[in-house]
Amino acid sequence: MRQVEIEGLRRRTATKLSGGEQARVLLARVLAQQAKIVLADEPTGALDLAHQISVMDTLSSLTKRGSIVIAAIHDLNLAGRWCDRLLVLRKGKVVSDGPPDDVLSRDLMRRVYGVEGKISRNGGRPVVIPTALVENSGANP
Repeated sequence: MRQVEIEGLRRRTATKLSGGEQARVLLARVLAQQAKIVLADEPTGALDLAHQISVMDTLSSLTKRGSIVIAAIHDLNLAGRWCDRLLVLRKGKVVSDGPPDDVLSRDLMRRVYGVEGKISRNGGRPVVIPTALVENSGANP
């Protein structure tokens, strides 16, 4: 509970928790189970920026301890910052697979997401900066 900062929620019922609080409680359950394989569906979806970083750091620490973490993440910047490998799908088909540096590109942004943009770098990791919609791109992730 301490690791995901939910000690103060100890006495509250699940139905009284916000979406972000519920997500952090579920992560605490995963940590308590010491699972070797963790499946996370949008683990940062309902969280503020500070808790997004905390959750991603926590999931990353699990991999350093030998666990496998597979996460569905729509935020390309979170994925590019914390994931070792990205698998990008479009309409259920694999479009790209590999390290973030190989996967995140302007071409991918156009083909999959229908946006123009650029790829910058921060701390040696790619940062996706969308700038405009591509007209008639047909992209629909």
